[in-house]
Amino acid sequence: MTDRERTRRREEEVCRIIDSCRPEEYDRELSYSDDPFLYRHLSSLRRGLLGWFPWKEGQRILEIGAGYGGLTAPLLEAGVLLDAAEPDETRSEAIRKRYENATNLRVLRRDILTLNTEEGYDGIVLAEIPRRLRGREEELFRHCRSLLRNGGFLLTGFSNRFGLRRWCGACDEGEVPFSALEQENAGDGLYAKSQFTALLQDSGWELLRWFYPFPNALFPQAVYTDR
Repeated sequence: MTDRERTRRREEEVCRIIDSCRPEEYDRELSYSDDPFLYRHLSSLRRGLLGWFPWKEGQRILEIGAGYGGLTAPLLEAGVLLDAAEPDETRSEAIRKRYENATNLRVLRRDILTLNTEEGYDGIVLAEIPRRLRGREEELFRHCRSLLRNGGFLLTGFSNRFGLRRWCGACDEGEVPFSALEQENAGDGLYAKSQFTALLQDSGWELLRWFYPFPNALFPQAVYTDR
């Protein structure tokens, strides 16, 4: 089986669970599987990445690259007015199905670089740089700034090439232990903190604060700051 065929089967399984189960039943379905792909998109443990943030009811928020809606639930529960942008037809339809009862959600089947708005957003969530936009990070970050109202914020994240877990030999799917430490570009989705900082600053972002999910950004149990 090729990697593409394996990915397609995994995506079909995510869609099957969303179509046949209520959101509160996803974790039960996952108990029958050890596939990290399913956990990434359906596990309730993903909520910890955004659930701690002080969202304000009525804020207008844009979620970029919403995927299958794995991070969408805590935003909706906080009462924000959420636009979930996902260019893939299958994934955008899955989000609509998954949150069909949400009255504060609008799903946009749009690529972020073609999205414009006159109203502006109070905040933008960009959990990770989409694969198709790696190498165009500055363009992406500049466009995000153009979509924000005065005082708006960008909550974004990245996989740290030099994070502690990687020095301990941990790796993502398909990697060889310690191989991330030897890479020199972000084509694989990994960044050094200094590299990511430079990308943001070169794009016009000035006030930066850092947050560190523990043990990782996939299934965070706590979030630390520099304080």
